[in-house]
Amino acid sequence: MIGVQVISGSEFWEFSKFLGFLLAAISQVYYVCLYGSLLLDYSGKIGDEMMSQEWYFADNRYQRMVILAIARSQRPAHLTAYKFFMISMESFANYCMQVIAYFYSYVQLNFNLYEHKKCMHRGRYQTAAAPAPAAGIRFIMRVFVVVIICDVAINV
Repeated sequence: MIGVQVISGSEFWEFSKFLGFLLAAISQVYYVCLYGSLLLDYSGKIGDEMMSQEWYFADNRYQRMVILAIARSQRPAHLTAYKFFMISMESFANYCMQVIAYFYSYVQLNFNLYEHKKCMHRGRYQTAAAPAPAAGIRFIMRVFVVVIICDVAINV
């Protein structure tokens, strides 16, 4: 028989606030990483675009300026997180994996505490199987991870 867990109003409200905060934090980091990745891509293409023009027919002063710009574009511009790491979609994927792992741990901890309280309330302590919503949340989190990875792979 499949057990069904009923979430009271206050627990649902706390969970929805946590989920809303999680989505807001991820979306903010997503946009920063997206623009960091775009900056990295576009600044890397500047040298190619300068080489494609006919700069060798221009006067010497212009040729020196273009050569300096091409030399500078060999190192693309990028955003950093206080010189610790480069901000790009790759760092966003790593961040999302860590957040999802923490979120999964949080959900599992809450379900385990709920099961422990339920078993203690019945007067006997036994290890019970995880309730049905835990499997649903695991499935949703796996789909979320696949969507994030596919989106990052498309944008990179």
